[in-house]
Amino acid sequence: MTIVILGAAILVMLATAMGFFSDQGWLCELASHFRVQYAWILSICSTGFFIAHQPLVGILAVGAALVNIRTILPLYTNGKRCASGPTIRVLLANILKFNHAYDRVWQVVREVKPDVIILEETDAEWVRASICAHLLV
Repeated sequence: MTIVILGAAILVMLATAMGFFSDQGWLCELASHFRVQYAWILSICSTGFFIAHQPLVGILAVGAALVNIRTILPLYTNGKRCASGPTIRVLLANILKFNHAYDRVWQVVREVKPDVIILEETDAEWVRASICAHLLV
């Protein structure tokens, strides 16, 4: 059982390290998104190590958990906003070009009243419908 916990801890520690190199590729960037999960897993693993009388490995797992907690803690404790200027309301909608519910989409646009509208996966028919009927919302 200890070998399973050790394997899990090593994998999560590796993922923790990869997250710090997120500019090196998509896999490292993906690894940077799960810090909360890494902290939990490493905390559970460290408990297992202490129960199994392996305190050195337990301390290592606690240290790795603290690295993850230190990385994400400012995101949850800092109540300050990054920008103090005016806000811009952006609406991003993934339309799926086979969707022909133009009126439903533009109803959402009217309700949200965005400053910028971004429609993904549209086709020429969506462009024509937008220009002809709904561009000036």
